[in-house]
Amino acid sequence: SVWTSIEALYDFTYKTQHVEVFKKREQWFEKPEAIPYALWWIQAGEVPTENQGKERLDYLRANGPTPYAFSFKGSWAGYGG
Repeated sequence: SVWTSIEALYDFTYKTQHVEVFKKREQWFEKPEAIPYALWWIQAGEVPTENQGKERLDYLRANGPTPYAFSFKGSWAGYGG
């Protein structure tokens, strides 16, 4: 999905009804061995592709957080550029 800011995504994930589902994820899913998502910044109007998502996730798993791909914990979460 595409969000206007890291804060908006964080708020949705942890401060809406979504958090109730998120808390129960262990009932439905096995704990992932590696980070299951990657975040990255895009230009307004850009539509990321599935292949870009896979590439960024693979990169994050192999290299850790960088401006190219990061997680909520990455130091680039507030970078935006």
